Amino acid sequence: TNNTAHSGGGLASAVNVTNCLFIDNTATVSGGGIINATVNDSELINNRANVEGGGTSWSTVSNCTFNNNNSGNGGGAYNSTAYDSIFINNNATQNGGGMFSNTAVNCTFHQNYADTDGGGMYAGSVSNSIFVKNTAVQYGGAISISEADNCLIRNNSASYGGGAFKGLAINCTITSNSASLYGGGIFNGETRNTILWYNYDVYGVSNLYNTTTINTCSPNVIDGVDGNITNKPLFVNIASGDLHLKSISPCINAGKNSLVTSSTDLDNNQRILGGTVDMGVFEYSYDTDNDGIKDSWEVTHFGNITNCAPNADSDTDYMNNLAEYIAGTDPTNNKSFFHITNSISGSSGFAVEWEPSIGGRIYNILWTESVTTNNFQILNNNILYPQSTYTDTTHTAEQKGFYRIKVQLNE
Repeated sequence: TNNTAHSGGGLASAVNVTNCLFIDNTATVSGGGIINATVNDSELINNRANVEGGGTSWSTVSNCTFNNNNSGNGGGAYNSTAYDSIFINNNATQNGGGMFSNTAVNCTFHQNYADTDGGGMYAGSVSNSIFVKNTAVQYGGAISISEADNCLIRNNSASYGGGAFKGLAINCTITSNSASLYGGGIFNGETRNTILWYNYDVYGVSNLYNTTTINTCSPNVIDGVDGNITNKPLFVNIASGDLHLKSISPCINAGKNSLVTSSTDLDNNQRILGGTVDMGVFEYSYDTDNDGIKDSWEVTHFGNITNCAPNADSDTDYMNNLAEYIAGTDPTNNKSFFHITNSISGSSGFAVEWEPSIGGRIYNILWTESVTTNNFQILNNNILYPQSTYTDTTHTAEQKGFYRIKVQLNE
């Protein structure tokens, strides 16, 4: 904490670092927090570098959090490789608010900022990652001059290319991004097996500008040319951020298999199902054995669809496999089950909290004064991800009461 150096304000060494915290360190040139290290399960917060890599430079990181780091290029990281990490509120006075010239796998970029290009990432390669609410003043709110594979890009903003600038997007979903000038979704880029919908710019060329599209779903493509379609993608619930495909989506089996570069989708489910790849970041999963459980979930947890019996309790946690599928829990881990985690009485009412809360589900809150009568009243029957708490303002006078939370599929 509060160290200063030419490079590597907190640490400058080719070492392995695990379970460490780097806060308020400064480098006059490179690597405000760390330079040239392998870093695991650590946090880098409020570090600064004048030139490059506010959080780290020339490092490999895994399961790390980069929060509010600052630099000229690469507010979070510069010329590094990141796995399963989070980049949030990092800033670059030039390019790459989250990362600059990097590789990222299974990462999340949230509310990073660049004064020039690449609010989330500049000049890098990224796969199986999420970009939300990143901002660049000029080009590429989420990514700039980067390649994205299996990425969800939504609610980012820039002057040109609210989602992406001069990027290649493969099996991505790019939606709800905005540009103050041109290309709400992507500007001067290329898309393959990708969904580009509900983006906007002030000139009305809402989703793409000067972009090559192959097997892409967007209202701004020519329908039927190069495998492109103009139909709405039919997301499960765009308002709640659930961008999985409904069973009637035109994007199902509408991609091109030869363009696929990853064997799994963003949910880590098998990428090609039904013979042909889907457009977008999520592959629609079938239920070929008609047991109420999607094939991809069965394969992920049991190896194939025949090993998963819906009524069996494989991990002996008193939830059968079908219930675990509906709840979104792990049927092979008895510590993973749907449950109420907390209940709090406050001035505004009685609050209940639960976990997990996941996309593609509807949560119902019920109340009764006595469990012996089993006369539960519905308080709310349309709670969606990411909400995981509910405050009952109706039953504040009763001396006792019981709550039940039910979860069902939203398809």
